[in-house]
Amino acid sequence: MALLFLDSFDAGDIATKWIPGSFTSVSSSTTRFGTGMVAVVGTSDAAARSITPSAQVTIGVAFYSSAGECGVAFRGDAGTTTHLSIMRTAGGVIDARRGLAGAGTSLARGTTIIPPLTWNYLEVQATVADSGGTVKVRLNGATTNEIDFTGDTKNGGTSTNIDQVALITSTSGSSARFDDVYVLNSTGSSNTTFLGDIRIHALSPSNNGTYSQLTGSDGNQVDNFQLVDEKPFSTTDYVGSPTVGQRDTYVLADLPSVTQIFGVQNNFIGAKSDASTGNAKSALLINSTLYYGTTRALGTSYVPYSDVYDTNPNTSTAWTDTVVNGMEAGMEVA
Repeated sequence: MALLFLDSFDAGDIATKWIPGSFTSVSSSTTRFGTGMVAVVGTSDAAARSITPSAQVTIGVAFYSSAGECGVAFRGDAGTTTHLSIMRTAGGVIDARRGLAGAGTSLARGTTIIPPLTWNYLEVQATVADSGGTVKVRLNGATTNEIDFTGDTKNGGTSTNIDQVALITSTSGSSARFDDVYVLNSTGSSNTTFLGDIRIHALSPSNNGTYSQLTGSDGNQVDNFQLVDEKPFSTTDYVGSPTVGQRDTYVLADLPSVTQIFGVQNNFIGAKSDASTGNAKSALLINSTLYYGTTRALGTSYVPYSDVYDTNPNTSTAWTDTVVNGMEAGMEVA
């Protein structure tokens, strides 16, 4: 594994994909590339995401704020210990701190002034240790480091693994907007370090695919894609089946013009309708071959599930827009 998680926020489901703070929401807003959904994190607030515990984690995120402070945090011990907070300060520079934002110990500061009310892209790579820990910060796709710190990055606790990342603000200023998040670790053979200033595209079903075996909330198996194509998602219409092995796959909207694809994340929202056991797994159909994600045990509340593919599983090579535009995505009862 390398890529752990991607989020464009266009699905409008931050409250289910992230651990929201009291003011965290999603909002239709002017983004870096037009109008779309962004994460809105309120003053002195955070939206956290638990990840696979990893020794080294890199996060990239677009951010927009007023005069207040905003940035990212790295946590351990099941999210209970905040080891590092990396934020744009009220003065406009990036500050890396051991511990909580607005407190803790400042480890290093950048020199680039980031104006308020502008979109910028922040990338941070970190490891946690009492000595020899690291924080590397890059801005707006640069290939050189704004901050390159080595030293004590462990703020107490027991584990040196990072198991949670967070989008954060401080008490000084209004809420901040975030967009286009990636999170990765250093394992695997691709996507193990900074990706640069990237964009996450959320592709919704746009037509029927090869398989339409699930029954829709409208009582039939006709045009099922119309029941699962909303952004933000709706739970008032859906598809499902009690029969293991039945599936739907859907044609997706095409990507806009891109120069490189780092990975694909297949998402589905799932729930079971009663107390019986219910399992499901995501499915990609590429060149007539099905590729499945992890089998999930469903609960009675809707929960989003994601499977990330760094490379095309059909060829084990880099993704191309031709492959992405030609594949189908869906879900199978497991």
